[in-house]
Amino acid sequence: MTAWRLLLSGKLTYQTAKKRAKGPRCPVTGKRIQGITSEYLIFVEVVLLGAAFSEDLLCMYSQKTETSLLRFVHVSSAGVTRPGRPGLDLSKQPPAVRLNKELGFILTYKLKGEDLIRESGIPYTIVRPCALSEEPAGADLIFDQGDNITGKISREEVARICIAALGSPYACNKTFEVKSTIPFSEPFTVDPSNPPPEKDYDVYFNTLKEGITGKEALEGNLVPV
Repeated sequence: MTAWRLLLSGKLTYQTAKKRAKGPRCPVTGKRIQGITSEYLIFVEVVLLGAAFSEDLLCMYSQKTETSLLRFVHVSSAGVTRPGRPGLDLSKQPPAVRLNKELGFILTYKLKGEDLIRESGIPYTIVRPCALSEEPAGADLIFDQGDNITGKISREEVARICIAALGSPYACNKTFEVKSTIPFSEPFTVDPSNPPPEKDYDVYFNTLKEGITGKEALEGNLVPV
């Protein structure tokens, strides 16, 4: 039985699942996650542990009766609609966009996964971070829609955005990209004696609109796989 099925069945604890996870380490602690209500808890674990995603998983959530699912937060990536986009200057795009075919159409399949979520009827938030860094959270952020921006963002910051999205009515049924304002050439550090203030992510979520995915620029130019 896979980790996410065990999580759904209640037969796998957070700490055990965390040890099994093969994806990138997440700075969010078990204690912090346990502070979230049970309606959100399982999927926070699934998202942040990098567990397998499939259409079957969506079916299980959409048909779940014991506990209603209040939000499905999915971490995708910026660039998913850019392969095959007409007029795009590939020299200014990240490697994953330029090498989508060589990388097994990774962005194309990520977009297909997003579409499954959007079409499922489950309340969702789709987060598309730009390049992930190991830097601390706290840098100023840029939220955008339409899949155009490039840059970097802290993994820790993405985790915080996901947790904030779980309980925010302003993030429901929205797809967006996010990056920090810090350029790649400039490392971001935090002074422990003067940490940056906590962000109110609702300020960002409230500026976003439903129905904007970046696929608008792709109509008739989807990459065949």
